[in-house]
Amino acid sequence: QYVMKLQAQLQKAVKKMESTSDQMKELEEQNRAAVDGLSSEIAALVEERCRTELELRKQMELLQEQKRDMQLQYEQRIRENLKTLAALKEKALQQTTIDELDEELVETESRLEELHRIHERQAQTISTLNKTLAASQSGDGAGM
Repeated sequence: QYVMKLQAQLQKAVKKMESTSDQMKELEEQNRAAVDGLSSEIAALVEERCRTELELRKQMELLQEQKRDMQLQYEQRIRENLKTLAALKEKALQQTTIDELDEELVETESRLEELHRIHERQAQTISTLNKTLAASQSGDGAGM
């Protein structure tokens, strides 16, 4: 009878081990599925981040190129206006009449006003481009 009691306890222990083993396998499968799912999500997030970063870099390059072009145009206009000013000074030295000087002064003031308006527009555009660039960069940093 003692042997039978030990055999019963042994069978209980074996059943409990089998049950525990099955639970461990099930838990292991669940964990493996969770890890696989998270790995896929991480891979998708990394890919999306890379795509976003590449797009932002392209936009930044485009904005920098536009800014460079605007600066070159502005510098060219300044050179042209300086040439005009030099020519006007030379004419003034040639003792032109007051009427001619008044006419040239009006023309120069008109050009100066146009240059000022152009300068303001370019400054606004450069400021907007810098803000857009900064927002793109800070948005990229905040999103990560």
